[in-house]
Order: sequence, then structure tokens, then C-alpha cells
Amino acid sequence: MMQDASNPIVADSDRLREIKSTIQRGDVDGAIRLARAALEAGQRHPLLFNLRALWLEREGRDEEALADLALAVSLAPEDPIVRNAYGLCLEKHDRLEEALAAYRAATDLNAGFAPAFFNLGRALEGAGELIAAEAAFERVAALDPRSAEPLGRLAMIASRRGDWPRARAYTLRTLAIDPNQPLAKRAMIAADMEVRDYPGAEAKIDALLADPRLGPFERRLAYGLRADLRHAQHRYPDAFAAYAESNRCAQVADGGKVAKGRTGLDAARWTEAYFSTASRWEPVGTPPIRTPDEPVIHAFLMGFPRSGTTLLEQVLASHPSVVSLEEKETLVDSALLFMTGSSGLDRLRRLGHGQRDELRQAYWNRVRAHGIEPSEKTLIDKLPFNALKLPIITRLFPEAKILFALRDPRDVVLSCFRQQFRVAPYTIDLLDTERGATFYAAYMSAAMLCLEKLPLDVHFTRHEDLVDDFDRRTREICDFIGLDWSADMRNFTQGPHLQTHAIATPSALQVAKGLNRSGFGTWRRYKDQLAAALPILRPWVERFGYSEE
Repeated sequence: MMQDASNPIVADSDRLREIKSTIQRGDVDGAIRLARAALEAGQRHPLLFNLRALWLEREGRDEEALADLALAVSLAPEDPIVRNAYGLCLEKHDRLEEALAAYRAATDLNAGFAPAFFNLGRALEGAGELIAAEAAFERVAALDPRSAEPLGRLAMIASRRGDWPRARAYTLRTLAIDPNQPLAKRAMIAADMEVRDYPGAEAKIDALLADPRLGPFERRLAYGLRADLRHAQHRYPDAFAAYAESNRCAQVADGGKVAKGRTGLDAARWTEAYFSTASRWEPVGTPPIRTPDEPVIHAFLMGFPRSGTTLLEQVLASHPSVVSLEEKETLVDSALLFMTGSSGLDRLRRLGHGQRDELRQAYWNRVRAHGIEPSEKTLIDKLPFNALKLPIITRLFPEAKILFALRDPRDVVLSCFRQQFRVAPYTIDLLDTERGATFYAAYMSAAMLCLEKLPLDVHFTRHEDLVDDFDRRTREICDFIGLDWSADMRNFTQGPHLQTHAIATPSALQVAKGLNRSGFGTWRRYKDQLAAALPILRPWVERFGYSEE
């Protein structure tokens, strides 16, 4: 399907006019048929490729659709409509950074093109860039003031950040345009629950679930709200059932696509299998020399999701000498090369200095692409699942410090089950507590074997200890990474870093409330429902020093 992009546009003007007229009449299928016929006749025009790509996507031929849209971009690089369509297709392929670049190009080409700004905002929201997403949705609202969805998304972002006055203001604006807008209703329900107006939240949830327009994804969100309400009402069996229904809806919405591929559990088991028989890796012969554009201190922060990594990152980010990355993929270039099988890890073990330096530079380029300037700073690169990339870290960054966050495994698995993560290879197994416990055990087995077999400098911090003895634990962490302790770290909920850096993970609201013990031992309320998961987690409960009861 891919064609020679060096050939110029060749299109019959009468045929193009006919296609455009057909689109204007609302007959998209007819326009697609005309475009396909024109392409088969040897004509070349971005509109033709764009329309055929739409048909290919409908047929499930996504790779061919992407190729057509790439060709359309090469033929019309100044066309914002083509760039926007290309971004949508890239996003469908989970190539988020490239999709963001395509949307930004479209908005640069046409500052009044509301669909591209909307897609940019939606993609930024998915990437956790909440402040930038807000700016994009505000732009859409200004360009199209009668559109409800961008305002509804602004309401949801405000509620995620715990900014309830702002969430209510956006909700009222949204519902004035569309009284049934689901996102705004969700934001209002969340605001009701924040002030413990449980009857009001209950009525709104019932009305939302009764809406026949709700698809599986929206129903997932609504059942999640019902589950949170039941939890707040101490109706724990009912809450667990609602969480399970929410997760079932998530799988329906995904259509089984993620489950068909390699999951995080698969990656953990593969890593565990490799290092269970591998001999200890020796340190690199000549360590890399730090250049002036690199950080003075470099630390990777990891741990299973919901283990307190966000709290610890925010505490460290409040230090005046620290810059941090909140869950941005930075090691993808190396992972594609080496995390592909035993032979890949064997090649990584023997990595030469030349290739190492190239991959280090690719890493720093990605860090800066995320808006972080690490030069002469302390960089905290936080990504929970980076524990499965410890082999890469030890070869590329032997000087880096490893911060490993721990929390009671039973609370971790339950909390993952209750969160509405985007369905992806590393979250699909968290939709069920038994599978989640199996993933946790495999992840920890792989991580502990890596830490045993690789020359790494690691410091473990239990979430509960950080909350109960904050100054002591933060001083220990600072001593470990070589950073002077700062009293600014006590003010992590109000630090200046939050003016430009919004917490995008599910931990945002908890972190905003500061240090609290409210989540400690939550698993006990769901002990019966966790019956299948608890035996799987017991070895790790004992290893990490948590009480059996």
C-alpha cells in the first residue's frame, strides 16, 4: 500500500471537486469510494490518501492506514487537516509522542483549527500533561463556545487536581450547554463526594448510569464513582462488586486488544526467568564522564504502582535543587534494542562504550523533550515499572542511584484494583485482584533478582515509614543520593514546582492532602474479597516486614 513519496501530486481537478461535493452532502462512504477509485487509477492527492486511510481503519488495516496518512503528510506538509488525521492514527498505534507532534504541527499551521486543539488537549491529558491540556481545552472553548465536551474535560481535570471551585465552575458552564454531558456530571459527583453529600452523589450516579448514551468506557467511569461512594459509606462488599463491574466495562471498552499482546506480567516473568540463571554482571570497565549538560545527581525512582512513588517524588521535587520527571518514558530507545529476549540482554551485558554514549544521549534528548532541563540539577526520573529496566539503567547509568518505594503489598494490589488506570499492557492485569497479586509477585521477584545480580546502588523506603517519620526518612534519602536536606521538602503540597507541574497520577488528591495514614491497612476491610490474592502476596508481606494481621 505504501507508495513512492517522491512523486508529486497528480489529481484530476474535476474528480477532486466531485469528492469534496460528496463530502459536503454528508456522503462520506461515497467520497471514500471515489477516492479509492482515483488512487487505483494512479492519481495522488492528500485528500485521496486521507479518505482511503479512513476506509482502511474501518477495515482494521491500521498499519496501511498509517502509511497512507504518512504519505498524505509528505505530499501536503502544510495541511493542518492531514496533520490532525495523522495524529489520530499515530495515537491509535500508541505512538503518543509522535501524535502530540502531529497535533502541535496542525495547531501551528492553523491557530483557529478547533479539532486539532481538542485532540492535542485529549492526548496531553492522557500523557499526564494536565496544565498544557487545560490550555488546549481553553483554546477550544474560546474557538467553539457552544461545544460542551472541552468544558467537561476542563471540569474533570480540575476535579483530578482537587480544585473543586474550578471544577464546579466548569461543570456549570458545561451543563448550561448540554445538561447530560457525562464528564461534567462526573466532576459534579466527585465534588459532592468531597463534601460528603452522599445522597446527592447517589442520585447523580443513578441518573448517569441510566443514560442510554453511555458507552462501555463511560459506564466504567460511572461504576467507579459508585464504587468510591460505597467505599465512603463503608459498604465494602458492594464497593468491591462495583469496582469489579467498572473493570469489566474497561475490558469491554478495550475489546480485548491489549490482552492479546505482551503484558507487564509477561515482561516480569521473562525478566525473572533470565536473571534466575544469569551470573552476576560485572561493573562497566570505564564509567561515563559526566558532561556539563547532565545533572549533578541522577536518581531513578521506582516501585510497583500505588506504592507511594508519587508522594516521594513530590517531596523530592519540592527541593530547590531538584527537577523531576513524573512517569515519562525515557528509556524506550534502549528497551527496543535490548528488552526483546535473552539475546538482547546478552548484548546489553556486553555493551560497548560508543553505543552506550549514544543511548545516554538519546535518553537526555527525551528528558529535554519533556520540558526538563537537568543541567547542574538533581534529576529524579520516576516511573514505577522501570524496575523491569534495571539492566538498561546499570549499563547506561552506572553512577545513578536507585530509589525503590515499598508499601504493604495487600494495600498496593487493592489500590491498583480500585484505580481507573488507562487499559494498557502494564495495567491490564491490575483489573482483577488475583491477577494483580500474581503480577506484583512476578514484578518483585524480577526486581529483587535484578538488584541481586546487577551492580546497582539502591535504597528502599516504605511508604508507611515516610508518613510516620518524615524528617528522618527524607534525611536518609538525601544522604543516600548525595543531596543536602532542605526544610522546603516539608511543604511539598504547596511548593513552587506545582505552579507548572500538576500531579497527573491517580495519587494526586491523596498527595494534595499531605501526609496521612488514611490508606494504611485498607485491605483489611476487603479481606474476604481478597481471599485468592492474599496467599500469593504473603511471602512479600513477610519479606518487607509487614504484620500478618
